[in-house]
Amino acid sequence: MNDFDMTCRRMVKDAPEAFLRWLFPDFDAIARQTGWVDTRRIAFPGRPDQTGDLVFELDILDPIQSPWAVALEFQLEPDPRMFGRLLMFLGTLSYEFQPDPERGSRYQLGAVVINLTGTARSLPASARFVWPGQTPMGCGLTVCERHLAEERAEETLEAVASGRYDRTLLPWVPLMIGGSEPAVIARWVELAGQEADVRRRAEFGSDLLVFAEKSADPDAWKRALEGWAMVKSQWLEQNRAEGQQDSLLALISARTGAEAPADVVQIVRACHDRTQLVTWTLAVADSKDATGIRKALGL
Repeated sequence: MNDFDMTCRRMVKDAPEAFLRWLFPDFDAIARQTGWVDTRRIAFPGRPDQTGDLVFELDILDPIQSPWAVALEFQLEPDPRMFGRLLMFLGTLSYEFQPDPERGSRYQLGAVVINLTGTARSLPASARFVWPGQTPMGCGLTVCERHLAEERAEETLEAVASGRYDRTLLPWVPLMIGGSEPAVIARWVELAGQEADVRRRAEFGSDLLVFAEKSADPDAWKRALEGWAMVKSQWLEQNRAEGQQDSLLALISARTGAEAPADVVQIVRACHDRTQLVTWTLAVADSKDATGIRKALGL
C-alpha cells in the first residue's frame, strides 16, 4: 500500500458520509451507512494480505431491501486488471459474508473506484460481456467511477464554500482541472484556514502535499503551504505509525484466522517506532502459525 492509497483510505475512514455524499448526490434521501463490512479474512486480488479494504455497509431507506456492500478502491494510475480484481473480490465477499444469520441472506453488491489520475477514456473498471447467439448469457460489472482529473478545482472549492461538499475533500484539489492555478491555491488556503480544528487543519495541509506530487505544479503548492500550521513532525508520524499498527494487526488476524489476542494487541499498540513495526510485519508475513507470530514479536 503506497502513501497515496493509505492517505485516501484514512481520509475516507475519518469522514465516510462526506465521501458518500460526494459520490452519490442523492445519498441522504435514499440510504444511510450502518458501518463497514469486516473483510479481514479475505484479501483484495493483487495484494498479498488484507490491508484495510474499505467496504461500506449501506441500508436503503425505501423500499426496504437487503443491505448493500459497496467496495471502495483507489487507483493512482488506471489498472487494466481492475475489472477482474473487483469481480473476484465481490464474488468472494458474496460467498463469505452475509448481513444477518438468516439462511440465504446475502448483500447486494456494488463497487466504487476513485482514480487519482487518468480519465474515463483511460481504462474503465466497468465491463459487460454478452453472448452474441440466441442463448442468453453474459457477465458484467457496472462500477461507479470518479476521475479527479475530470473534476474542476474551482467548482469543487465553491461547493465546499457553500457547504455542499465537506472540507475533507480539500486535499484532492491539486489533482483536479486547474488545481495549481494561483487563484485556486489562494482560495484553497482561505477555505482550509477556516477550519477551527487545529489538528484537522494540519491534516488538510499534510495530506494535500502527498497528492500535490502528482499535480501540474507541486512547487507552487509547497510554496503556498510554507509556514502552514502543520504539526507534521509529531502528529503525522504518529498517524502513520497507527496505520502501520492497524496493518500489522490485520495481517496477524489473516494469518491466524482470528482476532489478535490482547497481549499481542497491547505490544503492537505500544510501539510507535515505524522501523520496528515494519520489521515485525515482515517477520509475521514469514510466520506460519500463532506460535511463530508470537516469537516474531518477542513474546
